[in-house]
Amino acid sequence: MNPKLLRYRRHCASASKIIQLQTVVIGVGLLATVYSETAGLSISAGALISVVANMVFFYCLFAAGGAKHIKEIVRGFYLGEALKLILIMVSFGVCFKYLGRLSPPMIVVGFLTAQAMFLLTPLIERFQRPTAGASL
Repeated sequence: MNPKLLRYRRHCASASKIIQLQTVVIGVGLLATVYSETAGLSISAGALISVVANMVFFYCLFAAGGAKHIKEIVRGFYLGEALKLILIMVSFGVCFKYLGRLSPPMIVVGFLTAQAMFLLTPLIERFQRPTAGASL
């Protein structure tokens, strides 16, 4: 297999793991509704803001693949980061203004917890060992 394609697939797999871990935070927030409906929904809303923003960023970043498309990759990175920041600001504004039932501190906790998955993903990947015959 082409080494460039293999490297590209590894990066996409890493991005996929981050999104999966952040989605777990949404699930934990929904489970927290058993304790307090407001807290659970607020944590889920904050984590959802992070997941959607990161999905937009990863899509823009990985839209052009391969070493021949360096300019498109750099442009996609800057476009993705700009869209991500705008989406985060708009989403927080909507949550704080129109979703009065939700707790603003818990929304921020859910967002920060989902963002913390970026710190945990390399640790999880480090301890995972590929099985024989497994492909990316």
